[in-house]
Amino acid sequence: MSFLTKKCIPFSQTGYFSKTILDYLEKNENLLSFYRFFPDLKGFKEEILQFSNGVDRSGLVNALKKQYSDLPIEIQHVAVQKNIDRLLDADTFTITTGHQLNIFSGPLYVFSKLLTAICLSEVLKKLHPDKNFVPVYWMASEDHDIDEIDHFTLFGKVYKFETTYKGASGKLSLNNFQELSNSIIEKFGDSPHAEFLASLIRTAYSEDRNLASATRYWVNALLGKYGVVVLDPDDADLKTKFSSIMEDDALNQTAFNLVSKTNLELTEKHYSPQVHPREINLFYLSEKERSRIIFENDHYKVLDSEIIFTKNELILKLKENPERFSPNVVLRPLYQECILPNLAYIGGPAEIGYWLEYKKLFEHYKIHFPGLVLRNSMLILDSGTLERMEKLHIKVEKIFLSENELIKQYITEFSEEEFNIQKIGVEFENLFDQLNQKINAIDPTLQPATESERHRFLNALRQLEQKVIRSQKKKNETEVNQIKKIKEKLFPSGQLQERTETILPYLLRYGFEFIDLLKEQIDPFTLEFNLLLESGIIKKSTSATLNEGKLHE
Repeated sequence: MSFLTKKCIPFSQTGYFSKTILDYLEKNENLLSFYRFFPDLKGFKEEILQFSNGVDRSGLVNALKKQYSDLPIEIQHVAVQKNIDRLLDADTFTITTGHQLNIFSGPLYVFSKLLTAICLSEVLKKLHPDKNFVPVYWMASEDHDIDEIDHFTLFGKVYKFETTYKGASGKLSLNNFQELSNSIIEKFGDSPHAEFLASLIRTAYSEDRNLASATRYWVNALLGKYGVVVLDPDDADLKTKFSSIMEDDALNQTAFNLVSKTNLELTEKHYSPQVHPREINLFYLSEKERSRIIFENDHYKVLDSEIIFTKNELILKLKENPERFSPNVVLRPLYQECILPNLAYIGGPAEIGYWLEYKKLFEHYKIHFPGLVLRNSMLILDSGTLERMEKLHIKVEKIFLSENELIKQYITEFSEEEFNIQKIGVEFENLFDQLNQKINAIDPTLQPATESERHRFLNALRQLEQKVIRSQKKKNETEVNQIKKIKEKLFPSGQLQERTETILPYLLRYGFEFIDLLKEQIDPFTLEFNLLLESGIIKKSTSATLNEGKLHE
């Protein structure tokens, strides 16, 4: 039976997290005014008691049921349907995460977001059994940066879905996706889970679907048994609830003024704002494009088009066709909280950073500002990699050292010819201290000359160290190359593994039980980076796991 064990290290030791997020996690007083409450157990307990945001629950449930009607009844999960119905209850809260629509759910960290939302919902339910907590996946289906999501990496090769479409990603048609699916499935080999995964891909990403529909199917298949509710915000009925705020943004530039003020405050406290608002934070959605709206010559103009509105025409259009308007990264959180009874948002480091810019905006519109929960971050070390690291005397917790540092560490500590430059340097420092004392006793004016010689010698020693290391690298070329391969595997192109690798290789190797194993390691209240160490083989049936909790049973 396969298993994962976990080791945790502080985020500050990874080198991948900003001062903003580190200070936020440490509850630094400089950031206290930029969020409503800190999402620990105490913070959630107090927030649940005073929660009130007055969302239209029946409208939300009706929209969700309509969206889920495109899923065949036999693959819908009881847990999902129950959670949708629970949203009618005033004692039900959502725990939301969101992301761009990627092929096959995208990089591993998207799964980390979803699993963090699931686990936080479960923990809060245990602590508050009289309440319900629903994990929600907010599909960023209106994002039009197709070139950011039309590709993914599998076994080191990049696969790309060729399209000229430039509109909202959720409406991207998959009528030419079969060729890409087949080329991917060909690489699955003889894995015992390949056939089932191939069948799921062909069904979820069938050519009669768009990307939003395919994503809903995919997430439902993998995580539906945990009750994850997938929400598509590209919905006319839901946007009706938000049209007045979109109108205010276009007419009065409220978000621009308030967020700009907050960004100035953050900058004065030596933090770097993640997002800079525009005077108008709206796009216009046509059938083929999503284009910015600007104010020019007393008219509202849709860029790269001939669409122009007067003030009154824009107001009328917002009321009659709110689905034609799309919030950008500044307004999207407001839209989310306007339609969801949301207690917390699960985000990555950059997301938490830009949410900190929005508190004044939420206060202005009297919309509930959720708890900001950093998603779990993880690095999966497979058994083969762990064995190679052990032979090279690389401790797991040292894997975040740079490639050069790891090589230097190996050479100075474990090469056949021991040459510890740091130890030698300390010995010479002690000798110079003794020499300095004696010279100072004879003539204090010679002390600067002594210090100058000390620095000159230490610089020469460092230069000599570099020459020795270069020589040792040649002598230990095999080990050096192994270290380089380990670093590239775990940090492709210098990035965190979770930002480039997808879940597909793990589903092929272990089956869908891997998701359960991953979930077991998620702690929504962890404030450290997770190193997941892998060993063993799963033998349980994949199909049996996927069938748990479905309506037809």
